[in-house]
Amino acid sequence: MKFVPRPNILRRTVLIYGPTSRALSSSYKLRSVDTAVVADHAIPQELKSTQPRRQPSTKDLFSLNGRTVVVTGAGRGLGITLAAAVLDAGGDVACLDVLPTPSEIEWSGITKVANETGRKATYHQCDITSEKDVEATLAKAAAHAHDRSMPIRGLISCAGIQQMTDAIDYPIDGFRKILEVNVTGSFLVAKHTARIMKDSKEGGSIVFIASMSGQIANRVSQQLSCLSNEAV
Repeated sequence: MKFVPRPNILRRTVLIYGPTSRALSSSYKLRSVDTAVVADHAIPQELKSTQPRRQPSTKDLFSLNGRTVVVTGAGRGLGITLAAAVLDAGGDVACLDVLPTPSEIEWSGITKVANETGRKATYHQCDITSEKDVEATLAKAAAHAHDRSMPIRGLISCAGIQQMTDAIDYPIDGFRKILEVNVTGSFLVAKHTARIMKDSKEGGSIVFIASMSGQIANRVSQQLSCLSNEAV
């Protein structure tokens, strides 16, 4: 069905109401608005479609395509689980850990996800408390990422240690070690990852993983690692 073009002008009455119901009787006004009738085959170009825009999918919103993410503490446990999540989201992952080799069972899962997604996972032994080691390891990972056109654009800092010892019996050397790994190590990796992203002009994101015990007191826990979680 089509409208017949006419030069006619419709007179439309619009009610304009006041701000509150109590003042309604004294505040409403009548106003006439001129509206031209147009044919459906002559709609002005400035009129836009009223169809809602397609919303991006959750997968698109969280896609890591075209980038590599560094994950520390990725030799096992939570770190290697987060590395698998990076692969699943479409990114490459550079896994760092002080262990000479990652957990065999868990790394087989990483390999499976990488093969299924067409992404790449690399493992690098690294002592994150040594700035020299961190800088060299990240430089190697960045070069590999560049060769694959998957620049480093993210870090998940997950490395951390703890010891199940009561605070009143805790050795000072153990306490210093916790701070060295959990706090200083996190800083060093973030520092050099940020430098790589800055120099490449790619930008990126840095995520620190810490325990809720840094914010609340757990009655069943007497670990001094809680202090380092608050620092992170």
